[in-house]
This record gives sequence, structure tokens and C-alpha cells, in this order.
Amino acid sequence: MTTNENANALNEQLEQWQFRKCIYLPDILAIVIRRNLSHFDFFTEVHFDVHTKMEAKLYCQREERSGLFRFIKYHALLRYNGHPEKDRYQTFYIDQKIGIREAFNLLQGRSVCKPIARPSRQAFSVWMWIDFSPDRDERNDYHYRYMSAADFPLEQILRQYPILDLNTNESYQDLIGSLKSGDRYLATIARPGGNEQVYIEASPVSNSIVFHPHPGDMPPL
Repeated sequence: MTTNENANALNEQLEQWQFRKCIYLPDILAIVIRRNLSHFDFFTEVHFDVHTKMEAKLYCQREERSGLFRFIKYHALLRYNGHPEKDRYQTFYIDQKIGIREAFNLLQGRSVCKPIARPSRQAFSVWMWIDFSPDRDERNDYHYRYMSAADFPLEQILRQYPILDLNTNESYQDLIGSLKSGDRYLATIARPGGNEQVYIEASPVSNSIVFHPHPGDMPPL
């Protein structure tokens, strides 16, 4: 495989984790190969809202058998504009299958639902979130907490609320997919005085759906 082909393969791998393509990868790889390096890293940043930015350091390593470089992990830093005391970071590994958008949601304190594969056994799904207590692991990363998806039946819990997005298949699928990815979802709520929009998020920890008024203050459901 040529340098450009390896760079294209790396970019395809990065896109799977929701990163943008890096147009400089062919040049970076050419330098790495010329220097006979076994690994390299590079930086990128992503914006998901106007209040924060995600900075990421991506790590690539040469495979011994094929000699090709593969994306193996990334170190993500969530920065809050004007509030550095709120910044959070974590390292995400490829076998976790956590994209940069999901990493953003996790670092903001929300939960994501991920399938877990088990050799020779049926796969199952878990809700996971980051425990931001001071205790860290041996890699100085925060610990994860997990809950079986069966213990937080998202669809059943959503049906307890007057969410109009549940009434059509397309909006229903968008809603479920967004919440399982850890997103806040702009939902339409039926109220006696007329429909209103609120942001909602899944909270397995409290076994509930969290509502965020949009816009202005609204009475609790």
C-alpha cells in the first residue's frame, strides 16, 4: 500500500469515529516513514456548540505484520469558553467504539448506550457514563460506570411523558438514536396551553428523562 493509500485508509478510519478528514495526513505519513517511526500523533478540534470546543490528540501506530499505520486512540479535552475550571479530559480507545460526538456528550456528563460484544455469546447493550470523582485509573483517566440497557428501558420511560416526537416513525427513530448517543434532543411536548419545545436527555443514573426548558423558564413536567 502506498503512502497516499495508507493516508486514505486512515482518514476513512477517522471518519468512522466522526472526525473530519485530515488533508495533511499524506505529508505527515511521508515524514514518519522517512524517519522510520513506529507511531505518531496529531491534533484536531471540533465544535458542537458555541460555548465549548473539543480538542483531540489522535494517536496512530504502525502494525508489525502489515507495516501500515492504524488509528488506535485519542485524547479528548473539552474546553469551556471563559471557564477553564470546567474543562474535562479523557482518553478514548478504539475498542470502545466511542466517536468524538459521543466523547463530547460523555465529558458533558451525559450517558451513551453502546453494544457490548462477547465471544461466543449474544451481544448486549449497556448505558455508560464517566464518574468525575477525583479517583482516577492507572492511566490518569476517569472511571466509567455501567448499567444494563435492560435496567433502563428508554422507550418505556419516554412513553411516560407527552412527547409528540414518539408519534411518527421518523421522529421516533431520531429521538431514540440521539438519546442513545448522549445528545440533548429538541423535543415537542404536548401541554394544555399548546405544544412547547424542550431539550431532553436520557439519565440512566436517575432512571428518568431530564428536561431542559427551551426557551425561557417552564414549569416541570
